[in-house]
Amino acid sequence: MASIKDLKSGDRFGRLTAIRYVEHRKHQCYWEFECDCGIRKTMPATKVIAGTTKSCGCFRKEFRAVDISGQVFGKLTALELVEGCTWLFKCGCGTTKKIKKQSVVSGRTVSCGCHKNAVLARQGGHNKTHGMSGTKEHKAWKGMKDRCNPRLQRNDSHLYSARGIKVCSGWHNSFECFFKSMGSCPASSLSIDRIDNSKNYSCGNCPECIENGWDLNCRWANDIQQANNKRNNRLLSFNGQTLSVAQWAKVTNINQGTILSRLKIGWSVEKTLTEPIHFRG
Repeated sequence: MASIKDLKSGDRFGRLTAIRYVEHRKHQCYWEFECDCGIRKTMPATKVIAGTTKSCGCFRKEFRAVDISGQVFGKLTALELVEGCTWLFKCGCGTTKKIKKQSVVSGRTVSCGCHKNAVLARQGGHNKTHGMSGTKEHKAWKGMKDRCNPRLQRNDSHLYSARGIKVCSGWHNSFECFFKSMGSCPASSLSIDRIDNSKNYSCGNCPECIENGWDLNCRWANDIQQANNKRNNRLLSFNGQTLSVAQWAKVTNINQGTILSRLKIGWSVEKTLTEPIHFRG
């Protein structure tokens, strides 16, 4: 996947072609793009590169205009447009219900609700619940699944679903399974983190994990641990230790910027981490 620093005029993303850099505003890099329909528009380059924005807006208008009357999606048959993007659908159980078109066409909604109720009933109870909705652990579980859902258009999709990062079936299908593996979050300052940033959110125990040889790959981590676990971290090895630049900065009491500057001008790792800082006076 392209990055902003590699973006150049002529690059295409969906219906959009990059024309020129415009400005940096509110921590966003704005480019001018030309849509296949002929309209030129300035928009955040990150959203275009990530696939969140695919056109000048004409695609959404066209999607709204498509007549789906009579088409079948799961148990739902489209009857008529009600207003905006809301359609009236008839479910296989006989119930009619107003539902957003995008939700049905994308596959997120496959029935009036009877399908979900039937699944819950087979699992041992229609209204069975874990009683932890709204807790830190449940929010972490829901956020984990949302980040890896390719159907959701998120600003961070390029870091998760676009890279093929997924949630194992054991955790995806059951909060109880997730909570059993991870337990209660021991502190409010911690959040869920993948131990190996290149691998999935996995419990190590469900049939999918066992079949693919996936181990438990998550922990409750603080901000520093998460920052040190980013893909773009630079690791340095010295005296038998391999740490990130941020970690070496704490160990040596040398500013991160100084360490990176020394490496950039060709200093060895040893000299970079051991040479005292000389102040001009």
